[in-house]
Amino acid sequence: MAEGYELAFIIGGLILSLSAFSLIFGDNYLFRLAAAVLSGTVSAYICVLLAETYFYPLILEIINNRTQLTTLQIVRAVIVTAGILLLFCKAYTGSKGGGKVIMTILMVISAAVLILGAAGGTIPAFVRALAGQFRIAALSAETKSDVWYWVRSGTMLISAIIALLFTRHYALPGKNKNEKHSSESLIGNIVVGFTFGAIAAAVFLTAANLFVNHISGLIGTIQSLIK
Repeated sequence: MAEGYELAFIIGGLILSLSAFSLIFGDNYLFRLAAAVLSGTVSAYICVLLAETYFYPLILEIINNRTQLTTLQIVRAVIVTAGILLLFCKAYTGSKGGGKVIMTILMVISAAVLILGAAGGTIPAFVRALAGQFRIAALSAETKSDVWYWVRSGTMLISAIIALLFTRHYALPGKNKNEKHSSESLIGNIVVGFTFGAIAAAVFLTAANLFVNHISGLIGTIQSLIK
């Protein structure tokens, strides 16, 4: 027989899961409650993880090697500690007191790291992956003779051009940007509508699959604990 707290965790997890997936019926209080509990739990877990894996070992290292610390290390430790206290005061006391400045600095650093990471790794890899499909020199002889490959590639290219014209990011010469053309609007609506429909279907199927697997796992866990 399962311990009381284990069964309580399972039942609580099931209720939170059902509440989170209730968003499929529209925004409601159960979903908001589940989102608040889950976000709070994740935040608490991250705080504990940072404390155990970073700050606690760092504090021990400073204490054990305090006779060998340089001035720069001491200043850095003081600045980090002050920043943590200011952020804590901003989040839990309602006092800005410098916490806004620390938050701005953190956001700037995070944005710089994300941009550098995207420009240095993510974006080039993504562009290479897309461009590789249209590099004729890199294609095998079998692919070059495959009619469906060229049909698929041509469809992708035409769809991209139609979507680009539909979103008005590029206007044909001599055309009034404010003038609407029924034929262009109709084709653009079809292409963009099909795209968003495919994305919505993929998201729904993924969410439904996760939901079914999660419920099946919870039911299996409950059965194994009750036996």
